[in-house]
Parts: sequence; structure tokens; C-alpha cells
Amino acid sequence: MRLFIKLIQGNSQKKEHLQQLRNSFRVLKELGVDILWLMPINTIGEKNRKGTLGSPYSVKDYYGVNPEFGMLEDLKSFVTQAHKLGMYVILDWVANHTSWDNELTEKH
Repeated sequence: MRLFIKLIQGNSQKKEHLQQLRNSFRVLKELGVDILWLMPINTIGEKNRKGTLGSPYSVKDYYGVNPEFGMLEDLKSFVTQAHKLGMYVILDWVANHTSWDNELTEKH
């Protein structure tokens, strides 16, 4: 069973969404979840941003994690723990939605 996960930016002052979700892995596994599909978790661009939060698909840094969700180490720990429990992790990634202030738009 797949579980699609959209971490909501700006809904908490704590920046530990990945850690909090990781605490639920055992329950999710018991419910039959074996694939965790994370909706965009990358840093969101600021230039030409739509609204105050911007689109999670407007990626500023494909190698970074949105600080509202945690840090890169949190993501690595998230994936490691999921794998230990026999679960897969899919990161939703759309290359043609690069933000205006992504480093790639300036270099290429």
C-alpha cells in the first residue's frame, strides 16, 4: 500500500516534520504501508513566488531540504529507518518546475 505524504509548510513553528513522521513508521507498517511517497520537500524558490508560501514544485535547490521540514540529515535518517522496516521511499521530483532563482537557471 502506498501512502502519499504532503508535508505542510508554515503550519508549525517546529521544523521537525520528517522526525515526527518517522515516529509513526511502526504504526504505518502495521497498517500495511510499504511505500512512502513524499511530495516535494526541497527548498522553494523566492523569486516570482506565487503567494506567500510559493509552490512546492518551484524548487530552488534540488540537493536541499526545505528547512521547515527538517535538514538533509533528517531526510537521510528518514530513508534509513524506512528501509530498516522494509518500506520504500519515493521523492516526488519534477525537473521542469525549477524556480527562477535556482542556481541552474543562472549557470545554464
